[in-house]
Amino acid sequence: MKILIINAGSSSLKYQLIEIQESESGLTKTSPNNMSQSHRVMAAGVVERIGDTEGSLIHKKFVVEKKPSDSIGDSIGQANITDIDIYNSENRNQDELSAKDFHDHIKKDQKSINCQNNTFEKFTIKKTIKDHRAAMHLAASMLSAHDSGVICSTDEIDAIGHRVVQGGEQLNASIRIDDGVKKAIKENNPLAPLHNPPNLTGIEVAEELFPGIPNVAVFDTEFHKTIPPQAYMYALPYDFYLKYRVRRYGFHGTSHKYVTATAENLIKNNRGRGEKCNKTTSHESKANNSDLCSSEKRELNLITVHLGNGCSICAVKQGRCVDTSMGMTPLAGVMMGTRTGDMDPAIQRYLIENTNFTPEALDSIFNKESGLKGICGMNDMRDIHAAIGKGDKLAELALEMFTYQIKKYIGAYTAVLGSVDGIVFTAGIGENDAAARAKICSNLSGLGIEIDADKNKELSSEPRAIHSVNSKVDVWVIPTNEELQIAKEVLHVMESEQHENVI
Repeated sequence: MKILIINAGSSSLKYQLIEIQESESGLTKTSPNNMSQSHRVMAAGVVERIGDTEGSLIHKKFVVEKKPSDSIGDSIGQANITDIDIYNSENRNQDELSAKDFHDHIKKDQKSINCQNNTFEKFTIKKTIKDHRAAMHLAASMLSAHDSGVICSTDEIDAIGHRVVQGGEQLNASIRIDDGVKKAIKENNPLAPLHNPPNLTGIEVAEELFPGIPNVAVFDTEFHKTIPPQAYMYALPYDFYLKYRVRRYGFHGTSHKYVTATAENLIKNNRGRGEKCNKTTSHESKANNSDLCSSEKRELNLITVHLGNGCSICAVKQGRCVDTSMGMTPLAGVMMGTRTGDMDPAIQRYLIENTNFTPEALDSIFNKESGLKGICGMNDMRDIHAAIGKGDKLAELALEMFTYQIKKYIGAYTAVLGSVDGIVFTAGIGENDAAARAKICSNLSGLGIEIDADKNKELSSEPRAIHSVNSKVDVWVIPTNEELQIAKEVLHVMESEQHENVI
């Protein structure tokens, strides 16, 4: 099955075409977490600066099978690519690519980049992209064009999966999109005003451009539907929840769901610390040993730590999320790249009464000018580490604040869970920043958490254990793959429908 994944932002559109193997019978009601289909990424791309005169598209056509942990912008391994740049003249306004684009406006440069031993061709288009419809048309053209395409026609696409940030309480599972679903997504716009409207636009444009192809909505909030009331309620008048839907919803759900399932499989298979459950430490002996340790006989308790420009942490008890750091909006939780994270809500009133800032200006500052950027002027952790190396005290303070807050959440969630089988780091910082991981995990031996300094410094795009042999808690670095998780959800919905139709 070929599934097109769409992630429409306010001024961007990310897409990925994944071919995923259907279950042997073609009929299943199995949870997408339990699916183990093989898959390959056929193409991936991102359209940026939609509505701007300097819009751009980067499209990757994969020539060899792409590994499950890959995503756009991977930087491990060695691969050959072809760069193809198409510079669109200002007076050309069609959305689709013509043959003339590929022959009159192309320059090719063979070179090597790091990317998982995969070979791909990279196409770059620079042109005005007036709206999301134009962006989607451009992406569709790239998927089926002679040079950049991986399919002969968009009719080969079997289903389309859409990331939708906020499903509210009524949309708490992936679902085939119809008019009722679109209405419910729109009703949740006030809960996610920056995200849900463009998500809905992506759905509507996809329906227009790909008539007859099923569309499935996959919600960021779905993984958090199992959080109990004592964790999702705020200590406000209860009517605020009943009338205005004020509660904790949580986000990054597809990422947390993906790494949770991956971590459970890895830990249960005894990878990384089999010697603690078996007398022998050899890989073959561990693989053949039928005696399972206690962590393999039950569902696991995990703390998943998604650290990118946006950050969130989840407490996962026996496969179910029971608490998460983000709240009613993605502003809450730990300090992030440009967001405040948790803070005293009275600060806003204080600033309004004692400065010239308006509520709207402060909302923008809290979301776009705070966090790491607010403290040291930088929100890229690579720049922050470089500045620390040059003696920048504010950069050092920003890193200390960031890692301190994450450490506090790990401690709190350890108390919530009672016992922890594994800590999982994922996303850009979580996967690639060994120094940040080391600071976060330092002085946690009292909780049974110890990392191996050498393992922590190893560079790899594969899931890897970084805990020491004395650690009572597994610590893993697992690259997230939200697109693959969305594809699994789509396949699950489609096969469940097929199963119900047969019955």
